[in-house]
Amino acid sequence: MKDIRTEMKEWIGSLGGGAYLLVDYEGRHPLLPRLQGHLNLTRKSFFLFGKDGSLVVLAQALDASLLSSSGFKGKIVPYRTWREQLDLLLLLTAKVEGPILMDISENGSLMPISLADYGTVRFLIDQGRDIRSAASLLSTILSHIDEEGSCSQRKAASFLLEAKDRAFSLIGRDIQNHGESDELHVQRFLMDLFEKEGYVTDEPPIVAIGTNARSPHYAPTEACHSRIRKGDLILVDLWAKSRIEGSIYADITWMAYAGDDPSDAYRRRFSILREASDSCFAFLKENLPRRPVRGFEADRVTRDHIAQAGYGDYFTHRTGHSIAGDEGPHGRGTNLDDYETHDERILMDGTSFSIEPGIYAPDFGMRLETDVAIIEGVPRIIAGRQEEIVRIKVE
Repeated sequence: MKDIRTEMKEWIGSLGGGAYLLVDYEGRHPLLPRLQGHLNLTRKSFFLFGKDGSLVVLAQALDASLLSSSGFKGKIVPYRTWREQLDLLLLLTAKVEGPILMDISENGSLMPISLADYGTVRFLIDQGRDIRSAASLLSTILSHIDEEGSCSQRKAASFLLEAKDRAFSLIGRDIQNHGESDELHVQRFLMDLFEKEGYVTDEPPIVAIGTNARSPHYAPTEACHSRIRKGDLILVDLWAKSRIEGSIYADITWMAYAGDDPSDAYRRRFSILREASDSCFAFLKENLPRRPVRGFEADRVTRDHIAQAGYGDYFTHRTGHSIAGDEGPHGRGTNLDDYETHDERILMDGTSFSIEPGIYAPDFGMRLETDVAIIEGVPRIIAGRQEEIVRIKVE
């Protein structure tokens, strides 16, 4: 892992900033463990990263002493009183050449990066400082995937692709032998497979027949689940990462049909989703090498395709979410979103995200999902592309 000051130097410069100002209270900021381990800072502190790789910390005298004795790498400026804190903050920021990036979000829409308090931001603006959002910088650092992590994501994707094949085979055997299968039974089969193969997930996979899949977040439970029979459309959404520390999630959704001949409606909507996903990836492939691409732009391409096909009212979530090594599959990086939020963050090199358009009409629901990573400025599909609805042999 790179030293965080080296990372900051790269990203601040690439985003046209003069410095990045991190404001923290009681060690709550998600970057603090990268900066000073697990020291118990109890007062308000400011970490000013320069575009030259420098780091200056303005900390209350008690915390400054703790930082100094810990071997902290950076210049430490202590303050005692709140008046001295404000005076020193102005002195430090006055030396910055260029905009100061801070953890703010326009209209407060990007909550994961809305970390800087209003009072500090307002104070600096009133004093003439040029404050800009550090959204793309913070999101990239929190969701950046190194080579080892990228390898773990590809392995997780391969495992999940095999797991969904095994789940579809199980459904076929169940129907052939017993006349039906069951959503909860298949979900438990997948969870057992995760455990056996050394993978973890924050929640069990989604296994849903078409009528249940009308709700994007439906998942079978002990109290509510459906049987799977011949002629059913089946959605399987599964996500997992290796138990090995530092591993990255993979997250896929595939569609199958219990039988040989899916209906025209099933095939048509599947084609719409596949084309929408393809159009999104083609947009990224064309534009990422040439210019910064923001999350909302990719969402708009996908959403427009589905709307033009007549199903815009039934695509009720963002096109995709950031993927990293967090507790769950939804990372803290840029989302493909112009629906739930207007995500203006840049899709940065070394990050990953899903492309997962869906149609949730009154008669049945359907979704496709694959993972994409930006590697050396080029988008690459990590988790495969579903060409057609999987036919499950049931006779």
